[in-house]
Amino acid sequence: MIKLIFSVVLFMALAISAYAQPQTREELEKQRQQLKREIEETEKLLNSNKTQTKENLLQYNLISKKVNLQDRVIDN
Repeated sequence: MIKLIFSVVLFMALAISAYAQPQTREELEKQRQQLKREIEETEKLLNSNKTQTKENLLQYNLISKKVNLQDRVIDN
């Protein structure tokens, strides 16, 4: 009985794997191009984020200096 169940499961697994067609070269090339576009878009977003972060840091430093100057004026 166990051999029969094992045989059926093995047959089903082989049938499914035989039915599934391997991807063609064209499909793989399309996937590669899509992934390449996604990587480029992600790099653009990262660079934009980096630029914005630098600008925010600069603004933070300017505000911090202004606050320090105002504190010095108050102390005097």
